[in-house]
Amino acid sequence: MTPQVIWHLFQPTLDGYGYEVADCGLLSADLAAGIHRAKGAKRLSAHIGNWLIEEQDKRLLLAARDASLRGRRDYATMAILLGCGPQREELTALRIEDLQQREEHWVIADPIFKGGHMRTIPVSNWVKVGIDKWPASAGIAHGSLLRSINKAGRIWDNGFSPKVI
Repeated sequence: MTPQVIWHLFQPTLDGYGYEVADCGLLSADLAAGIHRAKGAKRLSAHIGNWLIEEQDKRLLLAARDASLRGRRDYATMAILLGCGPQREELTALRIEDLQQREEHWVIADPIFKGGHMRTIPVSNWVKVGIDKWPASAGIAHGSLLRSINKAGRIWDNGFSPKVI
């Protein structure tokens, strides 16, 4: 572990016990005050929003599971979001051709994402199974993976916008 990680783990403990140890005479008051003023490692990002726990993930997937076309599309969408973690824009830009098998593992291969960045996203087996059921039942062989379904149950040729998700 790096010193920053160690400091981040033990700083709350040091903050609480610095003055207590000084009261016992083991540290000077100046050193205890210095420990209390010390800042931890700078965090570059913060988790924003509500994060799901594993039980909530499972309930969400079970709610999306259905034998209908919409249910299979929704299950594939949720499986990709929970299992692979793409952004909404990345998910709606996903094409069937982007799913490839490399070195005995399924990946979303080198799509160009926000800001022109390219990355390879690993796909778990359970996500791949969920994805495969949707195009097979919808008769989709190429193009956009996730597509709109109208009220009559017909699948549109083009995908949908990130705002829909």
